[in-house]
Amino acid sequence: MSSAHAETVVVVGDHVVLVTVDSQDAPTSLEVTLHVDGRRLRSFEEEGWRVPRYGVADLTFFWWSARRVVSVSVDAPDQIEQLGADEDIVVVFRRPGGWLLVCETSLRLVLGGQEVARLEYGDVLTDAVIEGEQVVLRDAAGSVNRAAVTSRGLSPVA
Repeated sequence: MSSAHAETVVVVGDHVVLVTVDSQDAPTSLEVTLHVDGRRLRSFEEEGWRVPRYGVADLTFFWWSARRVVSVSVDAPDQIEQLGADEDIVVVFRRPGGWLLVCETSLRLVLGGQEVARLEYGDVLTDAVIEGEQVVLRDAAGSVNRAAVTSRGLSPVA
């Protein structure tokens, strides 16, 4: 396999997820192909300036690129869910009924496929972790911000 092609294998429960990434056209674009249990599901053309990142929650495998999140339940691989963002996605967390997206300068709660809450930040966010019902965000300047996450929204925590 050439350096323009990469494979990642993730075991989710009793299922094997294979993600192949063709980066020969990076940073313009990437082609990401998803397989579950040896069956090719679909290919996606993605923005090429960020390599895909991966997550697992229960029996849901998900990956995100610069501007899109794609998820698949390994028990129902024909049901692929996608959502997009208008800024770079840094970290993604699965939440009951939806997603929590940490983007370059915002935190977004997406429920039922719709963005229901957003907090904006003044500096570029670099990473995040969940602590209980709060998300802890770090930015490029080294500052730490916290936000409470509920089923109905987001609120800054002092």
